[in-house]
Amino acid sequence: MIHHPGPLVDTNDVSIFWPQVQRTPLHPRFGEVEPAVCEELGGCTPSDGRSIDVPSIFIAGKSDWGVYQTPGAVESMQNSACTRMVGFHLLDGAGHWVQQEQPEQVNKLLIAFLQDQRRAVAKP
Repeated sequence: MIHHPGPLVDTNDVSIFWPQVQRTPLHPRFGEVEPAVCEELGGCTPSDGRSIDVPSIFIAGKSDWGVYQTPGAVESMQNSACTRMVGFHLLDGAGHWVQQEQPEQVNKLLIAFLQDQRRAVAKP
C-alpha cells in the first residue's frame, strides 16, 4: 500500500501564492487548478495590474511549450509585469523541468544573478 503524504501546500500557502500568480501574464497555465484553488479560498479576484518591482530573472527550457503558449506573454512579462527583469534565459536541452534537466546551467545563472544583486546593493 502506498502512503499518500497529503497536499504539498496548505490553504495558507495557496492563499499567499495564488494572488501572486494571478498578477503575472504567464498565469493562464494555472487555469487548470484555478477553480479548485478559488473554491478552497472562497473566491479569487482578477489581477489588479500590479507589477513585480524587484530584480528578477527568468529561466526556462527552450523546449518548454509553456513559454510559447500565449503570444505576447513573454514580452509583457519582460516589459511590464517585471519592471526590473535583469535576465531572461531559455536553456538548450531542457523543457518544463529546466532545474532537473540542466541543473548546472540553472545554478550558474542563479548564482550569477544573486552575486550581481549583492554587488548592486553594496555600491554606495
